[in-house]
Amino acid sequence: MKKIIHTFKYGETKTKSLLLLTIASGLAIPGCLIGAVLLQNLLLYFATVIAVFVTISLVQTFGIRDTSLSEETQTEKTQTEQKAFRKKSKGKTGIKQDELSSQDESEVQDEWNPFDKPDERDTPTISMISEEEVETYNKRKIKKLLYKFKVKKDHRLVLVDHCDKLKIKQTPAYMWVADNAFHLLLIEQEPRHISIPIFNIQEITYLKKQPANEDTDYGLFKRKSILTELFRPYLPDYSHSTVVDDLTAYKNLYGVGPGIYFTNRSAKSLFDLLGVAFFVEDKVTKSQKVNVFFKDAYKANIMLRDNVIDANGYADRISTILNAMANSTISYGEFKDTLNLMQKNKLITSEFAMYYMGVRDKING
Repeated sequence: MKKIIHTFKYGETKTKSLLLLTIASGLAIPGCLIGAVLLQNLLLYFATVIAVFVTISLVQTFGIRDTSLSEETQTEKTQTEQKAFRKKSKGKTGIKQDELSSQDESEVQDEWNPFDKPDERDTPTISMISEEEVETYNKRKIKKLLYKFKVKKDHRLVLVDHCDKLKIKQTPAYMWVADNAFHLLLIEQEPRHISIPIFNIQEITYLKKQPANEDTDYGLFKRKSILTELFRPYLPDYSHSTVVDDLTAYKNLYGVGPGIYFTNRSAKSLFDLLGVAFFVEDKVTKSQKVNVFFKDAYKANIMLRDNVIDANGYADRISTILNAMANSTISYGEFKDTLNLMQKNKLITSEFAMYYMGVRDKING
């Protein structure tokens, strides 16, 4: 009885319905049997037999469901106990979660998925690598680090400008994709490995003109070392205000996942490894006055200006966009107007416009 009450209180809707049907079927058995004896009704005898079989089947089914629920409960209990043990161990030994994930293959890896619920992990604190620690890195130490964290050969070097959620600030990192996950090995005071399921990354976002301070940004690069020289090519490009006496500097950033933003010089590696769409939200991309082909050319131009792609890469992207537009179902007038608008905004040259006008004419001809 206690088990039945517990099920009605805490069980799922399907389980409650199944239990209710089982009880009803069980209660129907004596009723049908008494009616069959008193009324000498053959149909009620058949009803009694059927009710018995139905009740037995439902009880067995419920038993299976109950066992499954028990197993799930036990699994949740085990996971809770494991988390409590890790937290307790951390307090006694001083070993951090991310250090646990860096041990040899015989130990269980406990990588941090930044999409975990906030209450499942302690909030990390910013632990930027110090200038002194940077100088301790040599080729041997870097090689050992990459081996320790199982960094793939097809990895990329990047600079993570910031991530508020994960408490990252201007940090060198190794980036790779493996086992359906996006990986970052952050070179902090204690190296930190972050893993994000690849299906959680649907696009690369854009932050334009973020205020910056060239004198204080990426302070560790003020010193020359093997580590800083490796990552120096990924420092951000800065732009400046055109207003007289305004010395404000800006940088453009590219983001993935839970707000992890990279320098513009690191963005090429993001596009190469992830192969996802580039999402820009501004007046142009939200405008109803231009079509998707113009918007795609506009985004490609942003990538060119930010040194994410070179001139050849830009020409390839523009050719793909214009070829798709020439073969699309938009009207001839809209096609011509879009080419003119692209020229006016210096997204394409007149040679490109003339060539793809010819492509469109051949298709229509």
